[in-house]
Amino acid sequence: MPGDSTDLRDVVIFLKDGPLQRISEGSPLYQPMHYVLLFVRGEMGWHWNIPYSGVAQDAADNTEGGRNRVSQREYYIYRLHPRCGESNHIFRAQR
Repeated sequence: MPGDSTDLRDVVIFLKDGPLQRISEGSPLYQPMHYVLLFVRGEMGWHWNIPYSGVAQDAADNTEGGRNRVSQREYYIYRLHPRCGESNHIFRAQR
């Protein structure tokens, strides 16, 4: 998973009308660009500014550890549980 090591795992893309562009693992575009077969519709992935649901921006004191943003670990824990009404293609991909 991204973030497990100190190595940078950026995706580099070639723009049609310009130079190369680097997409870091903190970008919401990283997940669909790196795991193309799992995210064929280009769903946005984890990024640094996902707020906790129902938490106001100035209510950081009330959240665990004083944070008001979802960590990468919390995001993947949430995503790796099947839910009614959501596609299960991640679970069907297996290895």
